[in-house]
Amino acid sequence: MKAYLALAKKDGMRFEPAYDDFDNKTEAGTWKPLKPGELMKLKVYYTQLPVGSVHRRVLQRFLFSCCSSLRLGDLKNLGAAKLEGHELTFQIQKTYDKKLQDMMLPLTKEAISYLEDAQREEGQQGFYNYSDQYSNQYSNRALKAIARQLDIETDLHHHIGRETFATEFIRRKGKVEVLQKLMDHEKIETTMKYVHVDNDMKRDAIRMLDEQNEAPMAVVA
Repeated sequence: MKAYLALAKKDGMRFEPAYDDFDNKTEAGTWKPLKPGELMKLKVYYTQLPVGSVHRRVLQRFLFSCCSSLRLGDLKNLGAAKLEGHELTFQIQKTYDKKLQDMMLPLTKEAISYLEDAQREEGQQGFYNYSDQYSNQYSNRALKAIARQLDIETDLHHHIGRETFATEFIRRKGKVEVLQKLMDHEKIETTMKYVHVDNDMKRDAIRMLDEQNEAPMAVVA
């Protein structure tokens, strides 16, 4: 509601700001990210798909989200975004009044490869969007069909792209305060609901502590 009111204010509409004192509550996320092995299955499957097929088009956008953290609304509006080198500049679709501005997001080489594939294959900026009013449901049904075909247990849908990005970022030793900025969250509590620490991540953390403890101590001159 606050996002829509902010857009209305930007368009010059005047109204009583009834929600200024309303604070959105942060609740624990229920969506689970892809496991590393499942994510790799999708990446391999993508390389085998013919250009223009439904599964390839849907996976281009989904895997880009897994590599960049972009929301579905932002993915659908990338035609207006600017890519200079590794930096993507776009206007966030889900935002509040004080943040109605362009955001710069650095992209990995892998993320750029999916975007470049889509642009080359579709002859347009951004990803292919199915135009009917049920396009989101259509894409999600395609993702679920892919999951069944590849024997992926995680409930596959577009929204878990951000969950997967956040969890993989932390798994690869990324800093949570940097993740917060990449995902454009005001509160770090919001960021943490996207991060799912699994047993392998716990084992890696303790292994790293052991390696640090066993390393020869520097001799102080």
